[in-house]
Amino acid sequence: MVKVKICGITCAFELSKALNAKSDLVGFLVGITHKAEDQIPIEKARTLVKMVPPSIQTVAVTHLQAVDKIVEMTRFLGVSTLQLHEYLSPEEVSVIKSSLKGIEIIKAIHVSDETAVEEAMKYKYVADFLLLDTKTADRIGGTGLTHDWNISKKLWNYRQSLFFWPVD
Repeated sequence: MVKVKICGITCAFELSKALNAKSDLVGFLVGITHKAEDQIPIEKARTLVKMVPPSIQTVAVTHLQAVDKIVEMTRFLGVSTLQLHEYLSPEEVSVIKSSLKGIEIIKAIHVSDETAVEEAMKYKYVADFLLLDTKTADRIGGTGLTHDWNISKKLWNYRQSLFFWPVD
């Protein structure tokens, strides 16, 4: 099954467009430490999250690294999903997940070379989903740049050992 996430929602108009487009998830960039034109204050994100019907997943996309701040922010927002972009150890992600019962965790893996496969394997028991993304010197996601899709293919081939997805 493929799900569509429209991310970088900054206002009610954009949210309306994303909902009318029948997206499965809508994302809000909060707690951003790197360049991102579509980041919004946490209070504004919370207001927008409250406008989303329960059938649509809401995603807090963050660069924060302090576990306590991530947990506090996620609870304040009331989102259903948390997307972690900056480096956090698998142990830290596990603490976040156990602190946020019922919240799905997306862990971004920055694909720059073959080490991404090893990095992804570290999160197989603590993240619900992986997001394969391209990092640049000033951006840690949403660059619009492609990475070596052969590496992504290796991760796809390992999906049964990463997560226990059903075999098609």
